[in-house]
Amino acid sequence: MVLLKRTGDNIERAFEYDDAQRLLAMPNNGGWYLPEDSDYKLKGERLLKKQGKKQDGDS
Repeated sequence: MVLLKRTGDNIERAFEYDDAQRLLAMPNNGGWYLPEDSDYKLKGERLLKKQGKKQDGDS
């Protein structure tokens, strides 16, 4: 799951990885963005796990 925030009302919502990637790639996505402290970063239209962050289920 990927946590996104929405500008304006600052709502937070968790999205499935594919849905978050698709939403962030849309030019008019309703204001959804990755928060600064996210485990992910957006590179072009790809959502990537930041280096040094553990995947869900990692020990």
